Amino acid sequence: MIDEKKTIFAYLVSKLNEKTEQVGKTTIQKMMYFLKRKGLVDYEYTLYHYGPYSFEVEGELIRLESTGIIDVSWDPDRGYFIRLAEGYDLAELETGVKEAIDFLVEKFGQKRARDLSLIATVLYFYGRLSESEIIETVKSLKPQFSELEVRKALEVVKEIF
Repeated sequence: MIDEKKTIFAYLVSKLNEKTEQVGKTTIQKMMYFLKRKGLVDYEYTLYHYGPYSFEVEGELIRLESTGIIDVSWDPDRGYFIRLAEGYDLAELETGVKEAIDFLVEKFGQKRARDLSLIATVLYFYGRLSESEIIETVKSLKPQFSELEVRKALEVVKEIF
């Protein structure tokens, strides 16, 4: 029997590395949050400095690195680089799960961590607050983003989630 969480992680890392040179921890956190909101994983998330954050996802990253499934390296000038370990064979995933990951990677795989953080934060409040409350709340939590950026992130969330 396959460990589905491990396989989802490995597949996600693999697909992200096809799209972009650098896959960091923030990217993994936000992509897993998107998968949670799509109903494909059940990690617990809390709102943190860079948006939704899961201690379980962080633990999973550590476990996958220690078991040789992923490689995590740190560059002091550029941040984390997460890759599928050389020689690791991906197990098969259900078609629907694979398609959902492929879709999310296609939509978000080349976005910067900064942008993923904004989109994930908007998504965190989506369905809980009205649109105007979301904009007001996110602006107060993330003043580095303009109202226009928050509105654009809300449009992306409405389109995809």
